[in-house]
Amino acid sequence: MVTYAKESEDSVQHTAPHPTARVANAFLELAQEKGVPLTPMKLQKLLYFAQGWSLGLRGKSLVAEQPKAWPYGPVFQSVYFACRKYGSAPITAPLSPSDYEATVNKVRTIGGQEELAAEDVSLVRRVWDVYSGYSAWQLSALTHADGGPWAVTIVGAPGGSERPTIADELMQREFSKRAA
Repeated sequence: MVTYAKESEDSVQHTAPHPTARVANAFLELAQEKGVPLTPMKLQKLLYFAQGWSLGLRGKSLVAEQPKAWPYGPVFQSVYFACRKYGSAPITAPLSPSDYEATVNKVRTIGGQEELAAEDVSLVRRVWDVYSGYSAWQLSALTHADGGPWAVTIVGAPGGSERPTIADELMQREFSKRAA
């Protein structure tokens, strides 16, 4: 069950941005609850849509890490390195700090497994409800839309560029437009 932050004097409500792995684990928990296998590729796309909708609807990041424009789509590097051992097979366990501590460029998304604030859980659940029925390949096609944040970033990258960051501003503009 995806856990909510409890509001009391003894607990601290953790609001966005969260370590990317924590939000990834929320999707993994939902997948387990629903009995739906979740591959690394599909998880990446769900994270991308969750971040995009958070920026577009709320004007703030859900996760602390910005996605990179890799040749085949947007990627949260910390989650990529935590999940690459699965290849294209479903992820069978939650991500733990040991899975994602050593990543390229020292991506800093490590943190405790704090509970997500209720508004963040609601956003994750909504993204799940809307997008979980799509295959990883269908979600990938959606992230590659002409003029979208990934396409603009990958096309605008200087030759030989190493996986440029997809700017929050591009994602916020795109997802705000979709919401209108």
